[in-house]
Amino acid sequence: MTLQTRLGNQVNLVLSSIAVMALVILFVRRRTVLDLWLMVTLLAWIPNFLVAAVASSVRFSVGWYAARGFALVASCMLLSVLLAEMTFLYSRLANALALQRREHSNGS
Repeated sequence: MTLQTRLGNQVNLVLSSIAVMALVILFVRRRTVLDLWLMVTLLAWIPNFLVAAVASSVRFSVGWYAARGFALVASCMLLSVLLAEMTFLYSRLANALALQRREHSNGS
């Protein structure tokens, strides 16, 4: 068994603190869609840092696998939501272009 060092736990706690500060700043600012997606990404990763700091003191233990599994699930969910939103946006764009072409052809 390889124990995670105290430095490793401190690094995970510092990363989670930085992520929380960035989340608060983005929440206050909240100007663009990119800010929204950065907030979603941070919300997906903050629990990963906390699980890694608290529950994964032993490498290849249940806590270690839980942290890695959570990271995998969070990444896949984030990718799925991003793909769904991009598909929705492209369908709206295609509908707008079709409507514009129809109006242009009716007007000519």
